[in-house]
Amino acid sequence: MSDSRQSSQEAPQGRVLVVTQEFYPATSVGALRPAKFCKYLPEFGWIPRVLTTTEDCLGARDGSLDPEMVARTEVIRAPMRPLPRALQVPLETARAAYLRWRDQDWLLRRTASNARYQSFWWVRALPDLGIPWIRSALKVGREAVRECDCIYSTYPTGSAHYVALRLSRQFGLPWIADFRDPWSQGTIVAHMASWKRAIVRRAERASVRQCNFVVSTTDAITRRFRQTYPKEHADKFHTIRNGYDAWDFPPEEEILASRGDAGIFRAAYFGTLYAGRDPAGLFTALRNLLESAAIDEDRFRLELYGPPPPKLQREIHTLGLEKVVRVEGLVPYREGLKLMCQCDLLVVIGSPRTDDLCIATKLYEYLYARRPILALVPPGPIRDFVTDTRAGHALDGNDVEAIMRYLRDCYEAFKAGQSQRLTTPIPEHYGRRYQAGQLAQLLSAARLSGG
Repeated sequence: MSDSRQSSQEAPQGRVLVVTQEFYPATSVGALRPAKFCKYLPEFGWIPRVLTTTEDCLGARDGSLDPEMVARTEVIRAPMRPLPRALQVPLETARAAYLRWRDQDWLLRRTASNARYQSFWWVRALPDLGIPWIRSALKVGREAVRECDCIYSTYPTGSAHYVALRLSRQFGLPWIADFRDPWSQGTIVAHMASWKRAIVRRAERASVRQCNFVVSTTDAITRRFRQTYPKEHADKFHTIRNGYDAWDFPPEEEILASRGDAGIFRAAYFGTLYAGRDPAGLFTALRNLLESAAIDEDRFRLELYGPPPPKLQREIHTLGLEKVVRVEGLVPYREGLKLMCQCDLLVVIGSPRTDDLCIATKLYEYLYARRPILALVPPGPIRDFVTDTRAGHALDGNDVEAIMRYLRDCYEAFKAGQSQRLTTPIPEHYGRRYQAGQLAQLLSAARLSGG
């Protein structure tokens, strides 16, 4: 499988059922990856048919993401069955408790209460939030899969893998199981009760044994799978990274024309501050730089894009950063990409709980925006990514002095008129089209090997 860029004329024609609980017009990362596969797979001879939930089950939506892809892709939606009345109240209570823990964790440092809230969360998420979807998905899927040659499913949620497993067994079709995040190997599973961990591991083991190939988003996850399942052939496990789609980014002239604040140094963070993503070191560094007059509050700005934790504004006010730090909230997906390209520095705030194996999609988008990256992350794949691509600096999020030095150097270079644009080449395998070619080759190999 050396060349994943083969044309559709060279690739065997086939149809693949894509099982995903999240899909367009949802704006979540879980919807983006399968949508990009669906966009480019036809170029390699594979026609996708999507099995997903109804739109009323989706969270944030953006109907302008990729209308051409939607017009070309057959999407079949199975409704989410309502939960039994006896379960609705306790599960809604568990969800509310989890959200309180998630949003307050980095501010309150309540270690003891964290464990309690995690236990509430996993009562609701066993094995995941897709359980009410399984029955209708199987009913609809049995009709949708009849004209298909392969099945592809993506986790989270685990219910998508369960539906794919059942359909693969019933119809004898080859199946590729995609893990965007670790499942049983994930850090959060360590906080579950032992009987719950056993259920998750059993579900993952059944998926790994049944599917033809296991796909992961980083080499670290792939290595962990090979270590966990040594009896499975090593060639069963493959890495297809998250990535960027150049089509989503605006042309350079549009970026320059719409910036309008060339005299202000703009740093930005895109994403949600949760699960240990703590901006305290960054905020402290900014406060110290302001107090020492190393940066000017009228010419330096840190913009935070994403759903803010409830106490974030209070933290900013306590440190006296109101003029420097701006909480912008959520923006449409493509508008966010334009904003990335207009910034002078892009910030990543990591967490040891979630970033020991994963690299978020926004890292690849940051790279394509060609702006320096400041990654405040623990040792792991993100730090290696930033170092290997020479895209910026990776620092410990608690090393205030190092953060101050880097921000001061960036600001001084900005004031001196030095370009902030990166010139290092972007590896081709980070592009969504290339990655669809990788998946197409696995689909072809799975079809040849049979279900």
